[in-house]
Amino acid sequence: MDEDVSVAPETLNIPEDDDNFDYEEIKSMKVKKPSKHRYEVVCHSNSDCDWHLMVVSIDGTSMFQESVPCEIMEDVNQRFNISISYHQAWRAKMYVLQLLRGTPESLFNLLPIYCHNLKLANSGTVTEIALDGLGRFDMLFVALSCSIRSFLGHMRPLLIMDSVHLKGPYVGTMFLAVGMDGNNGIVPITIGVEKIESGPSWTWFLRKLRQYIGDMPNLTFITDRAASIDLAIQTVFSSAHHGLCCPHLIQNLRLNSTKEKSKRWMFWEACKVYRLSDFEATMDLMWQSLPIAAQFLEEVGYARWARSHFLDCVTVQ
Repeated sequence: MDEDVSVAPETLNIPEDDDNFDYEEIKSMKVKKPSKHRYEVVCHSNSDCDWHLMVVSIDGTSMFQESVPCEIMEDVNQRFNISISYHQAWRAKMYVLQLLRGTPESLFNLLPIYCHNLKLANSGTVTEIALDGLGRFDMLFVALSCSIRSFLGHMRPLLIMDSVHLKGPYVGTMFLAVGMDGNNGIVPITIGVEKIESGPSWTWFLRKLRQYIGDMPNLTFITDRAASIDLAIQTVFSSAHHGLCCPHLIQNLRLNSTKEKSKRWMFWEACKVYRLSDFEATMDLMWQSLPIAAQFLEEVGYARWARSHFLDCVTVQ
């Protein structure tokens, strides 16, 4: 059965002086025969309207891929024998995405409702939205109750943290803290969204986290070498151990030549061995073959990345 989709004109964010779009033609649409592998939107009732949008799954899977402007240009040319510019194709794609997803402004306005419903559906879930001095969105913290209970009751006291930059007109940074279960599977514990990645934003995120996990004994954090994270951990969890992510660390060794890169196994060997004697034997080889890298790792501190020097509280995989 067809599904009606009503779209308000302001959702499209189309300039009022744009004469190329007719609001009456596009503000009311319907989904035509949706399935797991095909999704098509057509005009609601106007039989003279030929506008439609269709996406097909990738290779028969349940994944759908958005068309890029170059593909849109080619499709329009093949179907209508009309040549459009890259900018026109890009604008058309942005209008359609706003139809389907809404504008960023409308989604930000729905954030308090989303957090409220999240707590209703998951009893014990914690959400907090921080505003700046002008009452605008500044930071978000979310911790699902099931994740907090699992971490406190059934997982090793290890948190792996990182951040990723968000795309869109308002950009921002997403913070993520995950744990590891008994099968070394990744379990999300908390997420946050901040305007920028900085010491104060990481400190706010970790202070919210500490309110719900407390000062756990033998707590260990694994992160990259970002100074902002290091400062926040020292400020909020001063008694916790702060280890470094080895995949990030090996990128800082600056092994440029093919010969140097072929000896990266020494780092991984030194990282993973349990016995101190094995670690020292591997590091002796590194001092002979890669003295600059060996000196850098010594300055970083063996206890921050080597399993043989790590605290007994956790096992780093």
